[in-house]
Amino acid sequence: MKNFDYLEPTSVAEACKLLKQHGSEAKVFAGGAHVTILMKQGLYQPKALINIKKILELKGIEFDAAEGLSIGALVTHREIETSTLVKAKQPVLCEAEREVANIRVRNMGTVGGNLASGEPLTDLSQIFIALDGTLKIIGSSR
Repeated sequence: MKNFDYLEPTSVAEACKLLKQHGSEAKVFAGGAHVTILMKQGLYQPKALINIKKILELKGIEFDAAEGLSIGALVTHREIETSTLVKAKQPVLCEAEREVANIRVRNMGTVGGNLASGEPLTDLSQIFIALDGTLKIIGSSR
């Protein structure tokens, strides 16, 4: 692997600033399993890795009567699987998460990473579509 800058923003605003600064030369990650594999295989060689794992505003599961169930991008598969709130509001998500890979992947893999990977067989995308889910996406041009 080639050398790269390793960056750890603590807010969405800071992450967006870093993305704008590094452009297409940067890769955002949280768990890093997918990115690490691509880098080890030589398929991806970013000049900067932006680890968003410390951004607290991307964590958490909440429910609002008007907005519905909100799941942060950094919520892990395991957190969804074991959430009493998710079980009460959307039990199908808990059931589906029990089938995701293995416990190690469920403990590390995040909702955001699963949806952003672009893999056609991601575990959550079909469920969110069936539940008429929506995504809130923030980019560096905000």
